Amino acid sequence: MADTDRWMAGALEEAGKGLGDTSPNPAVGALIVHGGRVIARGYHRAFGGLHAEIEALNCVPEALRKKFRLMTLVVTLEPCNHFGKTPPCTDAIIRAGIGRVIVGMLDPHDIVAGRGVRKLRRAGVRIEVQNNAGVRAFYEPYVMFHRNRRPLVTLKLAVSADAKIAGKKQGWITGPAARAEVQRIRRRVDAIIVGRKTAEIDNPHLTVRPPFRKNRRRSPLRAILTAGGKLSPKLRLFHDAAAPTLIITTKNGRRRLSRRAPAASVLTVPAQAGGVSLRAALVALARRGIMHVLVEGGAETANRFLDDGLVDELILFISPKIIGAGVDAFRPRHAQRTVGRRRGAWRLTAKRSFGRDLMLVFRKAGE
Repeated sequence: MADTDRWMAGALEEAGKGLGDTSPNPAVGALIVHGGRVIARGYHRAFGGLHAEIEALNCVPEALRKKFRLMTLVVTLEPCNHFGKTPPCTDAIIRAGIGRVIVGMLDPHDIVAGRGVRKLRRAGVRIEVQNNAGVRAFYEPYVMFHRNRRPLVTLKLAVSADAKIAGKKQGWITGPAARAEVQRIRRRVDAIIVGRKTAEIDNPHLTVRPPFRKNRRRSPLRAILTAGGKLSPKLRLFHDAAAPTLIITTKNGRRRLSRRAPAASVLTVPAQAGGVSLRAALVALARRGIMHVLVEGGAETANRFLDDGLVDELILFISPKIIGAGVDAFRPRHAQRTVGRRRGAWRLTAKRSFGRDLMLVFRKAGE
């Protein structure tokens, strides 16, 4: 691996520490290299806080600060060139006298979009834009947020070997190792969505549990879809302070909720096909700064997202268990394209074992 690729991988590792805490800002990581050695690191820790570049600049040892011209700043995303919660990072880079900047990819945000790189070049800073594949994958939710004005949607389901998500007996389908990976997935998203039936039957917490919450400052929003507003106020989601809870419903559902209101915020969207409009719900979540949502079921909710073409990433945890009579994970046409042999709509991008369970990650074909 070339030095520049190794440095960018290190910057990306730094960026990952801020996932979930910076939205609607992107999570960004930065390194400063001098004489082929990394001498400072930084990442954007929280929305409104110092950006990664400034964190890294502040960490350069005092004895070396007269040598900034000989240093390279490696940053996962193009430095900003505008005033927001903080001043422009480009100004700080130029003021410090950094001689070279390696950028993972250009920022798709309209307010940046190449302007940061151009300003640095005009100031005499040597610029290299890698357009790094790993960086592009990392920023897919951020790109979706700015180009499509909606969050990226990851659908996660645990299914048996015979493609069921539930049987007559309630219990875990997958083992502890797979469930631990689900916690790691939750840690990187901004919101977790379930349907009303899942909320009522499973009565989940939908939180990121210790030790997986390490370094995370805020918990993902928990959202429940219910067109009719039928929800028991006794659900755990309404009685713990572990994370904020949002009920997404219709006008009729809101009227019902107002008569028996659980302790949660309510978002009203248009009705569609007997449920809430999922597209409208995603747009409304984006307006709240949500860039990445994790849909955790149940079957009706999962298939509605698939029907509407709104799933960008599909993660299946497949157990060797046979359930027999139970709830099918997918409608027939979706089953053939996922757990079946016809996968024209999806391409397999990752495959990994967790104990006896298998995790398959799919992306839409052609993306």
